[in-house]
Amino acid sequence: MNDPNPLNDVEQRVRTAWEARCGLRRGPLEQADIDAIAEAAFALEGVKPTVEFIRRIAGGGSPNTIHPKLDAWFRQGRQTAAPSSVPTELLTLWERLQADAARVAQEQLAPRVAALTDDRDALTAAQAQLAVDQAALAAERATTERVVTAMREEFRALQTHHVELTAANEALRQSGHADAAELGRRHDLIEGLRGSLATAATEHAAAQANLTTARAEGAAWREERDTAREALVRADARITSLEATMEERDERERRAGRRLDELGATLVQVRAEVDRLMAARRTLETDLASARAAADAAERLRDHLATDLARERDSLADTRAGAHDMAQALAATQAHLAAVTTERDRLHNRLDAWASARAATVPGPLAPTPGPAP
Repeated sequence: MNDPNPLNDVEQRVRTAWEARCGLRRGPLEQADIDAIAEAAFALEGVKPTVEFIRRIAGGGSPNTIHPKLDAWFRQGRQTAAPSSVPTELLTLWERLQADAARVAQEQLAPRVAALTDDRDALTAAQAQLAVDQAALAAERATTERVVTAMREEFRALQTHHVELTAANEALRQSGHADAAELGRRHDLIEGLRGSLATAATEHAAAQANLTTARAEGAAWREERDTAREALVRADARITSLEATMEERDERERRAGRRLDELGATLVQVRAEVDRLMAARRTLETDLASARAAADAAERLRDHLATDLARERDSLADTRAGAHDMAQALAATQAHLAAVTTERDRLHNRLDAWASARAATVPGPLAPTPGPAP
């Protein structure tokens, strides 16, 4: 703060002593500031401190703030020391020593305070980054868990589908074998019917045997494959019609020929059905291969996600270890700063004790106790 009235020598020496004791202050005056200015004015120059005197030394300040603090200083009896009779050169040297000691202390503490501030900023930044990393890791972990859950459900569905496809494939395989056996039996039946036409005497018995076999095989065929049920029913009806027509021996050959034609058409239909079932089997085998490939891809993706999650967990552990090391370094720095502050206070106390002892050894009349400043 610029003062239009510059300080005189007395006021300048008091300000120097105050700054040497309390350091440069750019804020509201504390009780320690009032005490330092008043003691320096009274002990060094024999000046009674007043509110306006302190405001000039401090470069400003509210009287409402200074007045009660000055009263507190007076009530403590700090003004009973006699004015100093020490030579001005010695006082100037002592003040210069105090200023140099304060300056050296500030110069020595400044790098440490700056380093401590940098460490605190770095720790704050690391903590903020750690919070961001933890939030990102939590979000990624939640996403990963949702993906893994969905993949597990899909994998279970694929396993179920695989089981169903395997069962269907097995059923188709068994059905194919049954179809092949049925085709063989149908072929044998047709050959038997052709042979029965050669001899009229044995044709009826052979037809009855073939009819019984065809009906039994038709019943089994209806139970095994719904798609071949209609063909077996038609074959049974044709066999029944052939049995009825065998009573007329004159028409047996014509009806046997028609029966052979119908059985040939049935054989074509059965072969077409077998071809359709074999095509369906190949389609199911293709679907099964695709399902197995999808299951393998899902398993590889799950392993990849598990590897990424483990890597993220290791990175988080390293970050936490670094933050712990920084916290320990900060604690050590704070302990060192506390030790330096304690040493500085001890030096101030020794200087105050020396000043008090010196003032006590100087003879002179005691100054009267001043009253409160107006």
